[in-house]
Amino acid sequence: MSRCLQHFIFLFVSLMAFASTATADLAKQRKAFLSAEKSLQKGQSWQQRWNATLSDYPLFPYLEIQALRQRLSKASSDEVDALRSKYPDLPAIRQLEVVWLDELISRKRWPDYIAGYNSITPRGYRYQCYLAQGLLATGKRQDAMTLAESLWVVGHSQPKACDPVFSVWRRAGLLTSDLAFKRFWLAVEKGNITLARYVGRQITTAQHKQSVDVFWQIRQQPTVLTKNTFLRRNLANREALLVYGVKRLARRDIARAARVWIRDRERFYMNGDRRKSLDQWLALRIAQRFEPDAEKLINWIDPTFSYPEVTEWRVRVALADQEWSLVSNLIEKLPEDLQSTPRWRYWSMMAQRHISQPDNTSIVTLAQLGGSRSFYGFLAAELNNSVFGLEQRDGVLDSDRVHALKTRPTFRRIAELLALKRESQARQEWYAAMKQLDKNERRHAARLAHHWQWHNQAIMTAARESMWDELGIRFPVPDPMPLFERNAQTFSVDPLWSLAVARQESAFYPKARSGAGARGLMQLMPATAKLTASNYGIAYRATYDLYRPSVNIALGTAYLADMKKRFEGNRVYATAAYNAGPSRVKRWIDQRGDLPLDIWIETIPFKETRNYVQNVLSFRVIFASLMGMPVRLFTDHEMNLLAYNQ
Repeated sequence: MSRCLQHFIFLFVSLMAFASTATADLAKQRKAFLSAEKSLQKGQSWQQRWNATLSDYPLFPYLEIQALRQRLSKASSDEVDALRSKYPDLPAIRQLEVVWLDELISRKRWPDYIAGYNSITPRGYRYQCYLAQGLLATGKRQDAMTLAESLWVVGHSQPKACDPVFSVWRRAGLLTSDLAFKRFWLAVEKGNITLARYVGRQITTAQHKQSVDVFWQIRQQPTVLTKNTFLRRNLANREALLVYGVKRLARRDIARAARVWIRDRERFYMNGDRRKSLDQWLALRIAQRFEPDAEKLINWIDPTFSYPEVTEWRVRVALADQEWSLVSNLIEKLPEDLQSTPRWRYWSMMAQRHISQPDNTSIVTLAQLGGSRSFYGFLAAELNNSVFGLEQRDGVLDSDRVHALKTRPTFRRIAELLALKRESQARQEWYAAMKQLDKNERRHAARLAHHWQWHNQAIMTAARESMWDELGIRFPVPDPMPLFERNAQTFSVDPLWSLAVARQESAFYPKARSGAGARGLMQLMPATAKLTASNYGIAYRATYDLYRPSVNIALGTAYLADMKKRFEGNRVYATAAYNAGPSRVKRWIDQRGDLPLDIWIETIPFKETRNYVQNVLSFRVIFASLMGMPVRLFTDHEMNLLAYNQ
């Protein structure tokens, strides 16, 4: 054996031994950390031995913060500031800062609170209200009154913490009719009508009172706007009254609202932004409701095709009527960058195909579109019986760059938090870390997350960094794949369909929760979960079960199967219903169910649902390709329902 080889083997064995020792040491520190954390939770004081055994452990800062929080009532501002300076970018410090401010409030330590507020600048009106209290308590009355005014003149109710300062402000005679009138309209714009009624009682100026009286007339009976002379020239805030009234009237009779708007927008000299906003709002509402004479009404509002989104919707209205010449003409009115997208190239080709006899032009367009990795690219490839545009170009995992990331304190903490299954804290650390990295580093971070099998963060980071070609990162096979397969077999649905739904719904984050309250991998609402569990005999105890992949996937797949059954096996309708609800989809089918399937998809009124359906169908294609399975966007039966074949 050569000396060189002997040296290499010795070095390799030494490195392996070092790695093994390091792993064992980390495991010991992890155990000691959990023990120390438990001691602090029991109220025990800081033990000096932790400094010796845990000072180089990645999560040691969490112990320091926890120890300070336990004795926060006795802590000084200097102690808090010292820890903030030591760990300025640590998310847990942000939480400490808020708790510290609350402590200062509870003890009415106003000088410290004012200093802390100015240093921390916390979010939320509550802390501003207490700042005003602090300014008042420390003799800075003028500053407090100025702040009180800015807090009062908003379109929403303020926290009770503002009440003491508001009382002083009112008693000082600083609440004027002008301020009340301003707040009245802010409340109206926010839709806070109860607040507007309350504020309206504090308006005393005759001109302002007259304007408010007219507002209530319009709210109760918006058809009064059809009279030319109703909104007199000297009426305060006349433009706002018109905008509110047109929107109110549109809910009852959108054609009359359009006529009122077209009549008055010129003679009222509406400013540019306000006019553009209502032009688009009204035109989109007409189009998305597929009103009779929609094209005529929209052409009154936007005869010069000034609003691309409105023009796109005019195309959809024409598609719904299958007026192919109008479809073609309207697409030509779109800006060039929109005309060149796969969506509108596809529909331009389809319009030409229906206007004249099919020729080679459509074949050429389909071939060109087929290379695009998009819903319409996949659709073109399928119609042309060509290869899908699924080229995968995964980035190189640069070992030096990854090592540089892994040795950063933030990433060491993330790795430990994930090892301890504290994903919520790990996510906070991740978001903070991304702000400190350049684009190249963020891309490598996405690849590192994928390497850790932290799929949700890998997917989300890859999307933010436009890593569209790295399909392995964007469409991983998740750990609970066997659960998707087992439940798909149980409920007789395609496992890749339910997998694509989960990818679209949560990006494979088991603890995802939407603003509406949907939860888990497949984003089920608790009421839907409870009903589905009862219908299919699935064990389900409470809402928290939706964060368990085994329960969530079972319920989500069952509900998907239920939607498919309800819509007679139509996968497109079932997918739309999973997102928007079966009642809405039934209404859309009743209105436009006789349309070719691809037109029905494109004319879904909700942008979210339209994108959702197209994404789920496309994601299924990508998963099938990555797993080496047959790649189809539509079944043979679904293909026969497309506009191309009709």
